[in-house]
Amino acid sequence: MEDPENPEIAEQKREMAGVFSRGAATYDQVGPLFFSHFGRRLVELAQIPEGASVLDIATGRGAVLFPAAEAVGPQGHVTGIDLSKDMVKETGREIERRNIKNVQVQVMDAEHLDVPGESFDVVFCSFAIFFFPQLERAVLEMKRVLKPGGRVAVSTWGPLDQSAKWYTDLLESYLIEKKQ
Repeated sequence: MEDPENPEIAEQKREMAGVFSRGAATYDQVGPLFFSHFGRRLVELAQIPEGASVLDIATGRGAVLFPAAEAVGPQGHVTGIDLSKDMVKETGREIERRNIKNVQVQVMDAEHLDVPGESFDVVFCSFAIFFFPQLERAVLEMKRVLKPGGRVAVSTWGPLDQSAKWYTDLLESYLIEKKQ
């Protein structure tokens, strides 16, 4: 998580990893399986070929990771990365529980991918791209690790529906520090 170029960005990343680590045990495990639903759909839309090599950036609890593992089949491989060591730990436990052999998870920074170039057929980032403090660097890293002819599949939020403004107002009323 250390960013040798900018200590403020490194601190932002430590804070973000801490937030997700604190929620890791129950993240997308209780209530409606929101991220799992959209993760599966993103994998469907990406049309991953069997035997492919896949990178899932900001894997969380595996909303994309597990459907991608099914899609690539036993000859393919899926690597999930996340800044949160506790997300990685919880997802690693689920991989072991399911006895999945073609998947690995590790703590890694999307802006500094510690993998060789041209390693993956598909790179995913589901509902996380807006967390990257240096988005351009993260996108360049995605491009660097993508094999020629590979693809990137991203999901994010759409425009705010004004009928849900009450929800945003409610959330903002509970913020300790309002951002300007």
